[in-house]
Amino acid sequence: MIAVENWLPVVGHEGCYEVSDLGRVRSLDRMVPHGRGGGLRLRKGQILRPGRKPSGHLSVALGKGNSADVHVLVLTAFRGPAPQGFWGLHSDDNPTNNVLSNLRWDTPGANLIDAVRNGRKPVGSRTRISKLTEADIPVIRSMFGDWSYAAIGREYGVGEATIRQIKSGRSWAHVEAV
Repeated sequence: MIAVENWLPVVGHEGCYEVSDLGRVRSLDRMVPHGRGGGLRLRKGQILRPGRKPSGHLSVALGKGNSADVHVLVLTAFRGPAPQGFWGLHSDDNPTNNVLSNLRWDTPGANLIDAVRNGRKPVGSRTRISKLTEADIPVIRSMFGDWSYAAIGREYGVGEATIRQIKSGRSWAHVEAV
């Protein structure tokens, strides 16, 4: 089955550019100035080739010196402008996948949750600086009440603040309680 591609105008560039729900951007046929005599010629529309930003996101040039992220163009056209404080997020955490079904407006915190879930942000023992492992956490939790935070920290070679963060759930929350 062939997917139907739906196109809408790029907000702010109506009549010049359109964006699709499959994450493509195209220019439209239009008349542009030609030569010194003030004549016009037809410039044929075409699918724009996006460039890749250092973050991995794709962007396209919309006129001279004006570029835009493709995922933001898709979301703005199909879902409306971003609510205050929201970012355009890729549910699969792949910044080149700009298909509408993969995009949403959401908070920076939700972006971090996506990154952890999709394995793009290491947590726990996968971080380079971790002194603890996932196996240590249930044991540490079982020590609460019998040991002081400082004593648990000394036992595992970490600071008391680390133990307090484990207790409060601010760190190592990905390790389920037994």
